[in-house]
Amino acid sequence: MPLVKVEIFKGKSDTYKKALLNGIHAALVEAIKIPDYDRMQRLYELEPQNFEIAQNKT
Repeated sequence: MPLVKVEIFKGKSDTYKKALLNGIHAALVEAIKIPDYDRMQRLYELEPQNFEIAQNKT
């Protein structure tokens, strides 16, 4: 069972977060053939001021 850890900026809708996690899971099912029921994901929401990223990156 792969454990997926996702970090995003806080403020995304529940619909967005669910679609993101569903997309990641679908990719794992297709790419490495995990069973569809085998799902363990953690979504961490970060405050933008607590996250540093290079200015020329998005």
